[in-house]
Amino acid sequence: MVEKGRPLGLTGAFQSVQWGAIYAASILVGLIGGQLAASRNLHATFALASCFPVVSFVMALFRDPRAARARGS
Repeated sequence: MVEKGRPLGLTGAFQSVQWGAIYAASILVGLIGGQLAASRNLHATFALASCFPVVSFVMALFRDPRAARARGS
């Protein structure tokens, strides 16, 4: 946010989007978690929970090489 937002004067807008995404994710987690708890479908719950670390791992593998060079210098 700071590197890209400050020169463009968009830091506040970026923070608004960030907080909106956090609140939306919290609501979705509550709704989906409530449904899974009510149905007691443990297989689906663990399968869904295991997807997030896999997505994070794949994103780390295919990260932008320009960002890695910028951090290294």
